[in-house]
Amino acid sequence: MIRKIKIYIIPVLGFFLFFAFQDVFGGASIQNNKHFTLKLNAFETIPTKYLEFVEGFDENTSFKTLSQLDWQKKINSDEAFVNGYWVRFSVLNYTGNSAIGISYNYNNEKKVFTLNNNKIKEYSYWSEKNHSWIDDGRIRASYKLLMKPNQVTEVYSFFRKKPFDRYMGRDSLHRMTISSWENIQIYQFVKIASNIATFAIAFTFAIYYLFIFLVSKGNYLWLSLSLFQISFLSITNLILGRILGVPEWLYASEFSLASISLLFLCRYWRWRKLSCWLQIMFLQISTNG
Repeated sequence: MIRKIKIYIIPVLGFFLFFAFQDVFGGASIQNNKHFTLKLNAFETIPTKYLEFVEGFDENTSFKTLSQLDWQKKINSDEAFVNGYWVRFSVLNYTGNSAIGISYNYNNEKKVFTLNNNKIKEYSYWSEKNHSWIDDGRIRASYKLLMKPNQVTEVYSFFRKKPFDRYMGRDSLHRMTISSWENIQIYQFVKIASNIATFAIAFTFAIYYLFIFLVSKGNYLWLSLSLFQISFLSITNLILGRILGVPEWLYASEFSLASISLLFLCRYWRWRKLSCWLQIMFLQISTNG
């Protein structure tokens, strides 16, 4: 009888132990999934599954208040993009580098807190209208954050887009690229340099073809106007315009679409004139032949 009881007890114990260990390892897996793991110094975009949101609080909200709020997995109101919202996520830094950079997409104001080992670090508020485009540990909306290697750092970031860009996707504003601060710096300066190069080349050739048109009266006017329009767009719609402080209505309104439409119109007339010129040349060759 006792032997039979032992035989029944062994499977029962195994059954309970299986579910007990499943809960333990399952809980550990869930815990690990809460943190975005940064292993390489390459550029990585933080997936939205690691983000938590809270609405209705502006850039003046204290860290103590933020830490006590009820965070959600998605934004429930479209008004939050204009009124402002906070995003929270955790990074497990396995890179061996403590200077980590985060580049925020299409942001014109930013406030950041970090929490590591119960130590809170507050990063200064930046507004495109009122502050310099570059500062110690910041290039526009790209911040240098201190994240100790092999530790978890919790990041709180403030987002707001005012006026609201209606052509931006719902998850575009809080799309974040993370890498070493050195990589983020190089990336930002390359963007600025390429913008300057685009403007300089387009503007130079626009003047060049304009003078050719004035001298030879050839088919160069619309080409010159197209290049002038490209140089105008490169200095208003790209990062160089933000640094120079151009008015927002030049790049965040229907005026931007009108400028792009004008560029295509200039290109259309350029190719139309070229097509007419080629037809005339073809007829002359055919007649002479």
